[in-house]
Amino acid sequence: MLVHTRRCSLCLALLLGHSLFLLDNRESTAQAGMPAVPLSDAEFAQLTEQTARLVYDALKKPDDLAQEKARSAAVLLAAVAQYSQDAANAPRRVPVRDTAFRLSALIKAGKFDDARKLAESLPGLSADEKAKTAAVPIIMKQIEMHEAMRHFGSAKEGGNGAEKRLYDLQTANQKTRTLPAREMKDDLMLLALRLAVTGELVKDHMDAKVKLKPAVWKQHAEEMRRYSLDLARAVEKKDGAAAYKALGNLNDNCNTCHAKFR
Repeated sequence: MLVHTRRCSLCLALLLGHSLFLLDNRESTAQAGMPAVPLSDAEFAQLTEQTARLVYDALKKPDDLAQEKARSAAVLLAAVAQYSQDAANAPRRVPVRDTAFRLSALIKAGKFDDARKLAESLPGLSADEKAKTAAVPIIMKQIEMHEAMRHFGSAKEGGNGAEKRLYDLQTANQKTRTLPAREMKDDLMLLALRLAVTGELVKDHMDAKVKLKPAVWKQHAEEMRRYSLDLARAVEKKDGAAAYKALGNLNDNCNTCHAKFR
Protein backbone atom coordinates (compact mmCIF):
# COMPACT_ATOMS: atom_id res chain seq x y z
CA MET A 1 0.00 0.00 0.00
CA LEU A 2 2.87 2.35 0.93
CA VAL A 3 4.66 1.58 -2.35
CA HIS A 4 1.48 2.23 -4.31
CA THR A 5 1.00 5.54 -2.54
CA ARG A 6 4.58 6.59 -3.29
CA ARG A 7 4.15 5.66 -6.96
CA CYS A 8 0.97 7.72 -7.17
CA SER A 9 2.71 10.67 -5.55
CA LEU A 10 5.59 10.38 -8.01
CA CYS A 11 3.20 10.23 -10.97
CA LEU A 12 1.33 13.26 -9.68
CA ALA A 13 4.57 15.20 -9.27
CA LEU A 14 5.66 14.32 -12.79
CA LEU A 15 2.32 15.34 -14.24
CA LEU A 16 2.38 18.59 -12.30
CA GLY A 17 5.92 19.33 -13.43
CA HIS A 18 4.99 18.59 -17.05
CA SER A 19 1.97 20.88 -16.80
CA LEU A 20 4.07 23.69 -15.34
CA PHE A 21 6.63 23.22 -18.11
CA LEU A 22 3.91 23.53 -20.74
CA LEU A 23 2.52 26.60 -19.02
CA ASP A 24 5.96 28.22 -18.78
CA ASN A 25 6.61 27.33 -22.40
CA ARG A 26 3.35 28.95 -23.52
CA GLU A 27 4.16 32.08 -21.49
CA SER A 28 7.68 32.25 -22.96
CA THR A 29 6.30 31.86 -26.46
CA ALA A 30 3.76 34.61 -25.83
CA GLN A 31 6.45 36.90 -24.44
CA ALA A 32 8.70 36.13 -27.40
CA GLY A 33 6.00 37.50 -29.71
CA MET A 34 5.86 40.81 -27.84
CA PRO A 35 7.99 43.81 -28.77
CA ALA A 36 10.98 44.52 -26.52
CA VAL A 37 9.44 47.85 -25.49
CA PRO A 38 5.64 47.78 -25.83
CA LEU A 39 4.23 51.24 -26.49
CA SER A 40 0.69 52.42 -26.94
CA ASP A 41 -0.13 54.43 -30.05
CA ALA A 42 -0.43 57.53 -27.87
CA GLU A 43 3.02 57.01 -26.32
CA PHE A 44 4.57 56.40 -29.72
CA ALA A 45 2.94 59.55 -31.07
CA GLN A 46 4.29 61.58 -28.14
CA LEU A 47 7.82 60.26 -28.68
CA THR A 48 7.59 60.98 -32.41
CA GLU A 49 6.34 64.54 -31.89
CA GLN A 50 8.98 65.18 -29.23
CA THR A 51 11.74 64.05 -31.59
CA ALA A 52 10.38 66.08 -34.49
CA ARG A 53 10.43 69.25 -32.36
CA LEU A 54 13.92 68.51 -31.00
CA VAL A 55 15.40 67.98 -34.47
CA TYR A 56 13.63 71.00 -35.98
CA ASP A 57 14.78 73.31 -33.18
CA ALA A 58 18.33 71.94 -33.00
CA LEU A 59 18.89 72.55 -36.70
CA LYS A 60 17.94 76.22 -36.53
CA LYS A 61 21.58 76.83 -35.57
CA PRO A 62 23.31 73.62 -36.69
CA ASP A 63 26.69 73.77 -34.98
CA ASP A 64 28.49 70.50 -34.34
CA LEU A 65 26.73 69.79 -31.03
CA ALA A 66 23.31 70.61 -32.47
CA GLN A 67 23.92 68.32 -35.42
CA GLU A 68 24.92 65.43 -33.18
CA LYS A 69 21.95 66.02 -30.89
CA ALA A 70 19.55 66.03 -33.83
CA ARG A 71 21.07 63.02 -35.57
CA SER A 72 21.21 60.86 -32.44
CA ALA A 73 17.59 61.79 -31.67
CA ALA A 74 16.56 60.72 -35.17
CA VAL A 75 18.31 57.36 -34.89
CA LEU A 76 16.90 56.73 -31.43
CA LEU A 77 13.41 57.40 -32.81
CA ALA A 78 14.10 54.76 -35.45
CA ALA A 79 15.02 52.40 -32.61
CA VAL A 80 11.82 53.33 -30.76
CA ALA A 81 9.81 52.39 -33.85
CA GLN A 82 11.68 49.12 -34.41
CA TYR A 83 11.71 47.84 -30.84
CA SER A 84 8.05 48.72 -30.19
CA GLN A 85 6.87 47.10 -33.41
CA ASP A 86 4.38 44.22 -33.51
CA ALA A 87 2.22 42.72 -36.21
CA ALA A 88 -0.65 45.13 -35.59
CA ASN A 89 1.26 48.41 -35.47
CA ALA A 90 4.05 47.66 -37.99
CA PRO A 91 2.36 49.47 -40.92
CA ARG A 92 2.43 52.68 -38.86
CA ARG A 93 5.78 52.31 -37.13
CA VAL A 94 8.03 51.02 -39.91
CA PRO A 95 7.52 54.20 -42.01
CA VAL A 96 8.60 56.26 -39.00
CA ARG A 97 11.70 54.09 -38.56
CA ASP A 98 12.70 54.38 -42.20
CA THR A 99 11.99 58.11 -42.36
CA ALA A 100 14.04 58.66 -39.20
CA PHE A 101 16.97 56.88 -40.88
CA ARG A 102 16.61 59.19 -43.89
CA LEU A 103 16.49 62.15 -41.54
CA SER A 104 19.74 61.05 -39.91
CA ALA A 105 21.39 60.73 -43.33
CA LEU A 106 20.29 64.25 -44.33
CA ILE A 107 21.74 65.70 -41.14
CA LYS A 108 25.00 63.82 -41.67
CA ALA A 109 25.16 65.17 -45.24
CA GLY A 110 24.67 68.74 -44.02
CA LYS A 111 21.29 69.17 -45.74
CA PHE A 112 19.71 70.93 -42.80
CA ASP A 113 16.77 72.63 -44.54
CA ASP A 114 15.69 69.33 -46.05
CA ALA A 115 16.17 67.66 -42.67
CA ARG A 116 13.94 70.19 -40.92
CA LYS A 117 11.19 69.68 -43.50
CA LEU A 118 11.42 65.92 -43.10
CA ALA A 119 11.37 66.23 -39.31
CA GLU A 120 8.12 68.20 -39.56
CA SER A 121 6.56 65.36 -41.56
CA LEU A 122 7.28 62.66 -38.98
CA PRO A 123 4.11 62.97 -36.83
CA GLY A 124 1.81 62.81 -39.88
CA LEU A 125 3.28 59.91 -41.83
CA SER A 126 0.77 57.56 -43.44
CA ALA A 127 0.64 53.85 -42.68
CA ASP A 128 2.19 51.49 -45.22
CA GLU A 129 0.68 48.02 -45.34
CA LYS A 130 3.53 46.86 -47.61
CA ALA A 131 6.33 48.15 -45.37
CA LYS A 132 9.30 45.83 -44.86
CA THR A 133 8.94 44.84 -41.24
CA ALA A 134 12.18 42.87 -40.80
CA ALA A 135 14.47 44.32 -38.14
CA VAL A 136 17.55 46.13 -39.41
CA PRO A 137 20.91 46.67 -37.66
CA ILE A 138 21.10 49.99 -35.83
CA ILE A 139 23.88 50.01 -33.23
CA MET A 140 27.33 50.21 -34.85
CA LYS A 141 25.60 50.78 -38.22
CA GLN A 142 23.42 53.86 -37.87
CA ILE A 143 24.87 55.07 -34.56
CA GLU A 144 27.87 54.30 -32.38
CA MET A 145 27.60 53.38 -28.73
CA HIS A 146 29.14 56.61 -27.44
CA GLU A 147 26.77 58.66 -29.61
CA ALA A 148 23.70 56.85 -28.29
CA MET A 149 24.73 57.28 -24.67
CA ARG A 150 25.90 60.88 -25.11
CA HIS A 151 22.32 61.73 -26.07
CA PHE A 152 21.50 61.39 -22.35
CA GLY A 153 24.59 63.27 -21.16
CA SER A 154 25.12 66.94 -20.38
CA ALA A 155 23.97 69.79 -22.60
CA LYS A 156 27.62 70.77 -23.06
CA GLU A 157 28.11 67.46 -24.86
CA GLY A 158 24.96 67.80 -26.93
CA GLY A 159 22.86 65.69 -24.56
CA ASN A 160 19.51 66.24 -22.89
CA GLY A 161 20.80 66.11 -19.30
CA ALA A 162 18.86 62.94 -18.49
CA GLU A 163 21.67 61.15 -16.66
CA LYS A 164 22.15 63.97 -14.12
CA ARG A 165 18.41 64.49 -13.81
CA LEU A 166 17.83 60.87 -12.77
CA TYR A 167 20.64 60.86 -10.22
CA ASP A 168 19.48 64.18 -8.75
CA LEU A 169 15.92 62.86 -8.60
CA GLN A 170 17.02 59.83 -6.59
CA THR A 171 19.24 61.87 -4.26
CA ALA A 172 16.57 64.47 -3.56
CA ASN A 173 14.07 61.83 -2.44
CA GLN A 174 16.26 59.47 -0.41
CA LYS A 175 14.49 60.23 2.87
CA THR A 176 10.99 59.47 1.66
CA ARG A 177 12.03 56.83 -0.90
CA THR A 178 9.08 58.03 -2.96
CA LEU A 179 8.95 60.27 -6.00
CA PRO A 180 6.60 63.20 -5.37
CA ALA A 181 3.48 63.76 -7.46
CA ARG A 182 5.01 66.81 -9.16
CA GLU A 183 7.63 64.55 -10.78
CA MET A 184 5.16 61.93 -12.04
CA LYS A 185 4.57 63.51 -15.42
CA ASP A 186 4.71 62.51 -19.06
CA ASP A 187 8.18 63.92 -19.65
CA LEU A 188 9.68 61.52 -17.09
CA MET A 189 7.67 58.61 -18.48
CA LEU A 190 8.81 59.38 -22.04
CA LEU A 191 12.43 59.68 -20.92
CA ALA A 192 12.18 56.28 -19.23
CA LEU A 193 10.72 54.76 -22.40
CA ARG A 194 13.62 56.18 -24.46
CA LEU A 195 16.05 54.64 -21.99
CA ALA A 196 14.27 51.30 -22.25
CA VAL A 197 14.66 51.40 -26.02
CA THR A 198 18.32 52.33 -25.63
CA GLY A 199 18.85 49.32 -23.37
CA GLU A 200 17.50 47.08 -26.11
CA LEU A 201 19.50 48.94 -28.76
CA VAL A 202 22.90 48.53 -27.12
CA LYS A 203 22.62 44.79 -26.47
CA ASP A 204 24.39 44.12 -29.77
CA HIS A 205 27.21 46.60 -29.17
CA MET A 206 30.68 45.10 -29.30
CA ASP A 207 34.10 46.47 -28.43
CA ALA A 208 37.29 45.18 -26.81
CA LYS A 209 35.91 45.36 -23.26
CA VAL A 210 32.56 43.82 -24.15
CA LYS A 211 34.31 40.93 -25.93
CA LEU A 212 35.83 39.91 -22.60
CA LYS A 213 32.45 39.73 -20.85
CA PRO A 214 29.67 39.66 -23.47
CA ALA A 215 27.13 37.93 -21.20
CA VAL A 216 27.67 40.51 -18.46
CA TRP A 217 27.21 43.32 -20.99
CA LYS A 218 23.95 41.87 -22.27
CA GLN A 219 22.71 41.43 -18.71
CA HIS A 220 23.33 45.10 -17.92
CA ALA A 221 21.66 46.16 -21.17
CA GLU A 222 18.66 43.97 -20.38
CA GLU A 223 18.41 45.39 -16.87
CA MET A 224 18.55 48.90 -18.32
CA ARG A 225 15.61 48.01 -20.55
CA ARG A 226 13.64 46.35 -17.74
CA TYR A 227 14.23 48.93 -14.99
CA SER A 228 13.49 51.78 -17.39
CA LEU A 229 10.19 50.14 -18.30
CA ASP A 230 9.45 49.66 -14.60
CA LEU A 231 10.05 53.38 -14.07
CA ALA A 232 7.87 54.38 -17.02
CA ARG A 233 4.94 52.23 -15.87
CA ALA A 234 5.25 53.37 -12.25
CA VAL A 235 5.15 57.01 -13.37
CA GLU A 236 2.16 56.24 -15.56
CA LYS A 237 0.36 54.76 -12.53
CA LYS A 238 1.44 57.67 -10.29
CA ASP A 239 3.04 55.14 -7.91
CA GLY A 240 5.78 57.19 -6.30
CA ALA A 241 7.25 54.35 -4.21
CA ALA A 242 7.50 51.98 -7.17
CA ALA A 243 8.96 54.77 -9.31
CA TYR A 244 11.65 55.49 -6.72
CA LYS A 245 12.54 51.79 -6.48
CA ALA A 246 12.78 51.47 -10.27
CA LEU A 247 14.85 54.65 -10.46
CA GLY A 248 17.26 53.33 -7.84
CA ASN A 249 17.60 50.03 -9.67
CA LEU A 250 18.24 51.84 -12.94
CA ASN A 251 20.88 54.16 -11.48
CA ASP A 252 22.62 51.31 -9.65
CA ASN A 253 22.73 49.27 -12.84
CA CYS A 254 24.17 52.21 -14.77
CA ASN A 255 26.86 52.80 -12.12
CA THR A 256 27.89 49.15 -12.10
CA CYS A 257 27.95 48.96 -15.90
CA HIS A 258 30.03 52.14 -16.17
CA ALA A 259 32.55 50.78 -13.67
CA LYS A 260 33.02 47.67 -15.78
CA PHE A 261 32.86 48.95 -19.36
CA ARG A 262 33.61 52.68 -19.53
